[in-house]
Amino acid sequence: MMGNMGEIATLTDKLALMPDNQLPRLAQQYKGDAITLSLILGEKNRRERLRNAPRSEEHTSELQSH
Repeated sequence: MMGNMGEIATLTDKLALMPDNQLPRLAQQYKGDAITLSLILGEKNRRERLRNAPRSEEHTSELQSH
């Protein structure tokens, strides 16, 4: 179980670097730890929102120019 804010920040950073396919396995492993599970699901949801977010024209044209 997560104890302090430093541990939470460290785990949040590690989750952000993990491949998508590792998150469900990790969630299963920590299903009894509400705080850790919440962080894992939060990262999964963050990625889904980013993927589904509409891109602005400025950002799209910037990507096309590179």
